[in-house]
Amino acid sequence: VALETPHRSPTRNTLIVEEVAARDKQLDKSIQEVRELLIPLANVVSVTESASGEAAEAFGNARRAIRDLATEKVASPVLAEAQRILIDEIDRVVQSNAKHHTELDKANQGIAEQRRQIEELRVQARIDGLPGIPNRASFDERLDEYIALLGRANLAFTRLLQDIDFFKRVNDVHGHVNGDRVLSGVAARITDSIRNNDFAARYG
Repeated sequence: VALETPHRSPTRNTLIVEEVAARDKQLDKSIQEVRELLIPLANVVSVTESASGEAAEAFGNARRAIRDLATEKVASPVLAEAQRILIDEIDRVVQSNAKHHTELDKANQGIAEQRRQIEELRVQARIDGLPGIPNRASFDERLDEYIALLGRANLAFTRLLQDIDFFKRVNDVHGHVNGDRVLSGVAARITDSIRNNDFAARYG
């Protein structure tokens, strides 16, 4: 507040009043600009991971805008301190956001790898490793699906079981390595002979 004294001339008093009025106007303008910056900042804090890049850009824009205000001649030291605090807080949030984004990326990569491993294990659990075709568990699941389809749509199906005669003798005479080759060969012959909507599996 500027007080008039007898020692000051009217011209000097007028200049002081005008200067104070100009500073008050600049102060109000600066406060409004900071307030307008805080509104989007509050929304930015709650953005999801998919918008983290946009959040970082918004924080950077807000920081630059506040720093631009700080470079101007600010009448109130309180506003200057508020600007400094805002810039420090934005820097802290940006660093925290970057850290959380990095941790989230690592977590997403870990989850993706776990899903891949689970899918591999799921497939492996349904595939017989020797002939490379679905196993008994897959056969049972598909049979349940066919039975359910028969009940819903009265769509009949045929189940065909084949056996390799004297297979034990093959293993005993020619060895298990050659017996494995026979199993793989029979499986390949069957899978090459069936239709696209047919299903072949090793039952036992």
